[in-house]
Amino acid sequence: MAEANAGLAVNGVWGGPLAAPLNRQVHSGRIAMAKKISSSVGKGGKNKPADTQTVQQLLNDFSKKCGFKKLDVDGLVGPKTNAAIGAVQKKAIGMAKADCRVDPRGKTLATLNLGPKKAAAAEKKKNDKEQADQQQAQAAASGKKGDAAGDKKKPPTRPQVKGDIRGIDKRLLGILEAVSSHYNKPIVVQLGRAMPASAETLWEHWTGRMKRGNAEPTLKSDSKLRDELDTMYERLQKDQFMAAASKKLGKPGKPDLHASGRAIDLPKSTDNRVLAALATMLKGKKEGDVVHFDDGGKSLPKSIPEEVKKKWK
Repeated sequence: MAEANAGLAVNGVWGGPLAAPLNRQVHSGRIAMAKKISSSVGKGGKNKPADTQTVQQLLNDFSKKCGFKKLDVDGLVGPKTNAAIGAVQKKAIGMAKADCRVDPRGKTLATLNLGPKKAAAAEKKKNDKEQADQQQAQAAASGKKGDAAGDKKKPPTRPQVKGDIRGIDKRLLGILEAVSSHYNKPIVVQLGRAMPASAETLWEHWTGRMKRGNAEPTLKSDSKLRDELDTMYERLQKDQFMAAASKKLGKPGKPDLHASGRAIDLPKSTDNRVLAALATMLKGKKEGDVVHFDDGGKSLPKSIPEEVKKKWK
């Protein structure tokens, strides 16, 4: 009913008075035209220059939100473009394992076309709907049983712990699940169990999951070396980068709790009540755009004491 919406007679013919007002809306920006690519771009993609430039332009809109520097729109795919795609897939889409590739009909391209604000709103709407559907299903399943037993208590909710959880200590994971269930809030683990990175891994994922060295425990406290490595990376000085990183990574340091699965990093945007509850059982501190929690070098209990749960508001 485009004619009626444009205030024109409905005649079923495209062009003339119908095309003009709609074209004006397109050119004025009121109707956004999604950008398309003919083939895949990124790791293992065909990487046609025109498609690559389109993806690089779209990626640059997400640079601030996803923590990478804006790309040169040169139509060439390299470590920076691949890392930027991976950053968007993890931070804007919530993929547990990014493939660093944009496909013509894939979710990554659809998200890039939405832009950072609309993509965040769409992801939130989806999560809220899933949560509401889950609550409704649980209420329906337990409602009759509760009424028959005269039990008026609120039914327990299913834990929603996702993200990088493979290899996390079982007791630490149990705490996350208990807090998630208590507040009926999702907990997304941004970094769980992670072995010390190699110099090659640092180079390959420097602007992605390595967060320019901040995700590598050995480099986290050495801001001077991180800045030096970042400069080498930006200048594409791989040999110098590898030599400096290998020298540092080869030095023994204090045990890394991430490597043993006894530490996690959560997004700073995690619900404040969830963060406060976790702090009653774990040692926590803010580190850049994440909140780090670990067991503080102590053994965690098998179950959460009731006096601790009473502190969870």
